[in-house]
Parts: sequence; C-alpha cells; structure tokens
Amino acid sequence: MSTDKKKHSDVFDEIYERYEQEHDFKNLPGYGRPISKKALQGSVLNSVLKESGYKPPWLELQHRIRAEFTELLRIVEEEGEGNQEVEEKLRILNEQVIKYNQICPVQMQKSAITLMEMKYQYKVWE
Repeated sequence: MSTDKKKHSDVFDEIYERYEQEHDFKNLPGYGRPISKKALQGSVLNSVLKESGYKPPWLELQHRIRAEFTELLRIVEEEGEGNQEVEEKLRILNEQVIKYNQICPVQMQKSAITLMEMKYQYKVWE
C-alpha cells in the first residue's frame, strides 16, 4: 500500500482490509445476490440501528418521562394538586424534561410541565 493511500485510510478501511485478508467474503450470507431497494433507501446506519432494536438515549428518556407523567396525572386526579408528593414528582419530572431537551433533536423539544396545563401537555407526550 502506498504512503499516500495510507494517509487517507481510516479505521474502517483498515478493518475491512484486515477482514478481507483473513476471511473469504464469498462465504457471507447473501453473497452474489442484489442488495434490496429497501436497504439502499435512507440512512444505512439508521436502518441497521433500528433493525437491531437500538433506541437513542433521548427516546428512552422520552418513554420514561411519559410513564412518570402518566403516574403523576393519576395521582393528581385521585388526590388533587395541593399535596407535597405531587410537587416533588413534578419537580423531578421537569428536571428530566430539561435533560431530554438537551439531548433530543430540536424539533422534538418540549416545554416544562405545569399543574395548570398538565392535561393539555400530557397529549403532547403521548
């Protein structure tokens, strides 16, 4: 390999070349068959991650917030708004919303949850 090519090589190129030398690509499943149109549409990385069941941290946090929001709404409906448990759960929930807004895509950001707007805001989190 020439030094010019080596300069432009990255880690994935090196891994590919090493694998190519050590293994026979003809033994891989699907060898010789055309790649499906579905596999070529959109981001290959996103489709691989999605098929493997990977969820980005912001999506996992979104699910957790939704579950805790559901629980908070149930408590408010059963016990009312003026209790200390509700205030504490609301404070913790809003801390999670802040964290969520820091890691999620901009278009997915949500506003802080308030007691007055809770039922409307719950629909946004559904």
